[in-house]
Amino acid sequence: MLPFLFPSIHKTVSLYNTMTKYFSLIFICLLISCANLSDDLSDSGKGIVIVDKVDEQTDLAFIKNLICRSGVYSRTPAINIERCRRELRDKAAVIGATHLELTIRSVSAQTNIVVMSAKAYKKK
Repeated sequence: MLPFLFPSIHKTVSLYNTMTKYFSLIFICLLISCANLSDDLSDSGKGIVIVDKVDEQTDLAFIKNLICRSGVYSRTPAINIERCRRELRDKAAVIGATHLELTIRSVSAQTNIVVMSAKAYKKK
């Protein structure tokens, strides 16, 4: 259309295009900020030692099995694994554990959902 024939339509279309650009930019910024929310490890969780395997000969006493499930479409499996590690360390700190033996139970390739379990131990 020729803007000089329909000036009010031209202004409306121009305003619509400008608003669409700004709302798109705001929406993208919100998505990025939500995807990068920091899940900092609590101070008590920092003291938890992660071990590969606990031998029966060690001076650690079993306390409890813990589980974590994390994941959404917008995060990678690596981010969800790290999030579960932090969550499990925080849970272990709450129950008074000093060591964790972690296992990844499943990682969904379609939804990036990670399920991890851990055995919490305390020094005898």
